Amino acid sequence: MRTAGFGSAILLHLLAFLLLLWLWAPVSPTARPEQRRLTLWKLPPPPPPPQPLLRPAEQRVPQPQPPPAQEIAGGSRGGSPAASLPAPQAVEPPPLPLVPMRPAAPAPIAAPSTGTGGSTGDANGSGAGATGTGSGSGDGTGVGNGRGGAEPAITVARWVRRPGFQELNPSIPSEVRKRGISGTAYLVCRVQRNKHLRNCSVLKETPAGSGFGAAALAASPKFRIYPPEVDGKPSDLAWVIVPIEYHFQK
Repeated sequence: MRTAGFGSAILLHLLAFLLLLWLWAPVSPTARPEQRRLTLWKLPPPPPPPQPLLRPAEQRVPQPQPPPAQEIAGGSRGGSPAASLPAPQAVEPPPLPLVPMRPAAPAPIAAPSTGTGGSTGDANGSGAGATGTGSGSGDGTGVGNGRGGAEPAITVARWVRRPGFQELNPSIPSEVRKRGISGTAYLVCRVQRNKHLRNCSVLKETPAGSGFGAAALAASPKFRIYPPEVDGKPSDLAWVIVPIEYHFQK
């Protein structure tokens, strides 16, 4: 028994020695078995767990927030919204600008109607027109020889004596006399109580530029006209229109 056990021990040691030699012996590349390569895969992280659903009774209902308290007079806060708002104040509309009223312009004076007259000699002129009456009223003041009062209306002259050829001929333009042009001149004058004219000026002449207005103005000191009446009395402040006609025989 001892011999068999001893032999077994030697055999085991021999096998162990051979195994060590085999492990430490160099192995050729072709003799090595093919090594397997391991491939690593990165897996995505698992999704987060779902949140637990709330039951309808457990869902939160947002509560309305109260409006911020406004400061009222005295520095205290609180109270009803109507008490914190200022009371509306009545706003007066701005005053309208005052526009000054302009007086109406006086109506233009219409040219009086004239008649015709006969001629003597080379030239003869006469004037006639429809007469009119007018009156004015009002208070006025003034300094001078005149008297205060409203301005009488303008009337057509009433002749004491119509001007004849001797009065009109010297002032007629020679060119008009040569060409035999006929026309009319209108003067506006004041009549003194002695029937003489003053403050005369040319109102109109036809044809325009004929020179009849200047001719009539030059002969006006020789005219005699009745002064117009205001309130039944002669007035030397009233204006009259004096028409003078010129006719030439061709």
